[in-house]
Amino acid sequence: MITSLKVWRGPLLAAATFALVAGCSKSQDSLILFELTADAQAGNLASLTLSAGSVEKNFQIAGGLSETPLSFGVYVPSSLTGSVGVGAKAVPGTGCVGYHGTANVDIPSAGVTVIVPITMKREYVCTSDGGSPDGGGSAGSGSAGQSGTDGGAGASGTAGASGTAGASGTAGVSGTAGASGTAGASGTAGASGTAGASGTAGASGTAGASGSVPVLNKCVEVNHDDTAACTASCDFDTEDWAVYGVAFSPDGTLMATGGDDGRVKIWNVANQVPTPAGHVLKGDGIGVVAFSPDGKLLAVGREGLIELWTVGSWTAPLRSLAVTDPVYGVAFSPDSSQVISVDRDAQSGNGVLYVHAVTGGAALHTLAVAGSWSLAVSRTLVAGALPVAVATTNGYVQLTKLDATGFATPTQLTLNADAATAETVEFSPDGTTLVAGGDDGIVRFWSISAAGATETNPTIDIVAALNDVSDDVDALAFDASGSSLVVGAGFFGSISAFGANAPRAQVGVEYDTPNDYDMVSLTLSSSAKLIAGGENDCGCVVVCKQ
Repeated sequence: MITSLKVWRGPLLAAATFALVAGCSKSQDSLILFELTADAQAGNLASLTLSAGSVEKNFQIAGGLSETPLSFGVYVPSSLTGSVGVGAKAVPGTGCVGYHGTANVDIPSAGVTVIVPITMKREYVCTSDGGSPDGGGSAGSGSAGQSGTDGGAGASGTAGASGTAGASGTAGVSGTAGASGTAGASGTAGASGTAGASGTAGASGTAGASGSVPVLNKCVEVNHDDTAACTASCDFDTEDWAVYGVAFSPDGTLMATGGDDGRVKIWNVANQVPTPAGHVLKGDGIGVVAFSPDGKLLAVGREGLIELWTVGSWTAPLRSLAVTDPVYGVAFSPDSSQVISVDRDAQSGNGVLYVHAVTGGAALHTLAVAGSWSLAVSRTLVAGALPVAVATTNGYVQLTKLDATGFATPTQLTLNADAATAETVEFSPDGTTLVAGGDDGIVRFWSISAAGATETNPTIDIVAALNDVSDDVDALAFDASGSSLVVGAGFFGSISAFGANAPRAQVGVEYDTPNDYDMVSLTLSSSAKLIAGGENDCGCVVVCKQ
C-alpha cells in the first residue's frame, strides 16, 4: 500500500500529456486513466473513490458525472502489474443514490499508461445508522419494508412481505392444480384464485404448473465467488463481482453462473439446493453463458472469443469461436447447431452480431449493431426465420431475423424516448412476443409475426407497481408457458412477477435483495423448478424455489 496518490481529472488528450510529464519524475510508476460514464441523473455526485489493487483515494468532484466520458488519472506503484481489479464509487452530497463500477485492467509492465472505461451503475449508498430496528410490526406492509433503508428495518420489511404472500400463494396453488387445459396454461386464471377454485375439478395438474404464478418468497442467496458469503461489504478487489450470466441446463440438474471476474462456476441444482459442483472455468470476460437446447454444450462469452464446453467435461474447452471484442450476449439456435452472439467495443460502444456453426470455423454471418448491449434469441422459428434482438445503449432495440441467407435488415424499436440505455430484451417461449426494459423503469411489449413487430399495451411501470422499490429494469425472463414475466430491477434491487397478458398486473410478492444490489441477469427453469438471478455486487446470486 502506498501512502500518497496523485489524482488527475481532465480531457483524455491532456491526460496523455500529464502522464508523460509525470513520467519524468516517477518513471517507474504506472498511470491508470479511468474513463467514467453514468446516466443523466448523476450530476449531483459530490465525492469519488478510485481504487486499483491496494491503492485507494477519496476526493471531491464538482458537477458529478454524466453520459459524456470523464477521465481521472491515478498513479500506482511499479510493483502493481498484471491483471488488476479497479473500481470507482461515487456518492452524492445529499440523498442515497450513488454510483458504482468495477473492471479489470492489464498493466503489462511498470511505468506504462493504461486506459480503463467504466460505466457507472446506480446503487443505494446510505448505511445503517445503528438505530432501532423499527421494521418489526408495521414492516409487514410494503411501505414499511421500503422505509427500512436504516438497515435492520429493510430486512424486516422483506420478511413481512413474504408473510403476506402466504395467502396469495395459496390462491396461486389452487390455480396451478386447476389447470384443466386452457385456464391453467394461460396462468392468468391461476393468478386470480377464482379460476383456481373452479379448476379444482379438472385435475390435469401438470399443465397448470407451467402456467402458475412464479414464486418469489422461497429464495436464498448463494455466492458466485468462493471467498465469503454475500454481504453488504465485500472485499473490493477479490469479491466484488457482478454476475452477468446465469443459466440452467435443460434437464434441470446444473446451473452456471458467470461473473465479470472471468470465472464461470458450475452448480448442482437437481435437488433445488444450489451446491458448487467443484468446477470453475477461468478466463477473461463479463460472464455471459448459455446451455445448448440439447444439453450437450455450454457457451461462455470471453474477450474476443466464445468457448464451447462439453457438459460434464470441464477440463478444457471443446473449441473456440472467434469474434472481435468482448462478448455481451450469447445463445444457441433452437436446434443447437449454431451459436448467436453479440460483442461490444469499449471505445466506440458499437458491436457486431455473429452466427457461428458449433462445429467451428469463421462466422457464417455478421451484422453491425450501434450501441450493442444485451442479446435475446427466440427459442423457436417464427414464419420460417429465427427472431433475434439486441438492446442498445441508445434507447433502442434492434430486431432482426436469421435465416439461411443471414441476418435481415434490422427494425429499430424505440424503448426509451430519452435515449436512456435499453438494458434487457427477451422473447416469449413461442417467439411471438418481445419484451424489453431499461433505465426508465418501463417494460414494453411487441407482438412478433412475419409482418414485423407491433407494440402492444399496456406497459409495465415498475416504479409505480413496486412503490418506488426499484426504478430501472435490468433483466427479464418468461415462465415456461409465456403467461408470466419475471422482472429483475435495480436501484433497490428486486425480482417481481407480472402477468404477460393484459392487464399485466403484478402477481404474488416481490423479492427484495437484502443489500439492495441491482439484479443484472435472470433465468427460469421449469425442469429445475427454480428462478435464478445474478446481482451487480459481491458475487451474489438469488435462487428461488418454485
